[in-house]
Amino acid sequence: MMSRVIIILLLTMVILGAALKESGTTQESLENTTSKMNYDTMNISIEDALRDGISEDDPKYLNFIKIVIGKYADVFLYAGIEGMKESIKYGYEHPNFNFRTLLWIITAYFLLSLTIPIIYIISFVWFGVYSIKIWFKEFKKKRR
Repeated sequence: MMSRVIIILLLTMVILGAALKESGTTQESLENTTSKMNYDTMNISIEDALRDGISEDDPKYLNFIKIVIGKYADVFLYAGIEGMKESIKYGYEHPNFNFRTLLWIITAYFLLSLTIPIIYIISFVWFGVYSIKIWFKEFKKKRR
């Protein structure tokens, strides 16, 4: 599920970059805007927010878990910001990108991701029917 959201967000940024190119935005203006999208200047740190929630009464392992979760979230926040910047730049440099091919690839990806739950449901029903069939055969043998 999360990979779908990431793909949609990155594609949105590519489309935004192409729209900026078509609206007449200069390369210098684009570089100025994307340089402001910096993780260090955003002053967001999930690790610090979690560290503030640590009290002396908490067990040691809970403090460790909070710190690890904070670092993990900070890494993904940094990767997300850098991915957005590069997606906007790519869309700006390639405004005539063939989105139809990409749309077919994404559609195939979504359809394939739907087949896995369907296979699970079919196998669950099949094993359920098979188990009930075996159970009835054993039940009939015991009654005789």
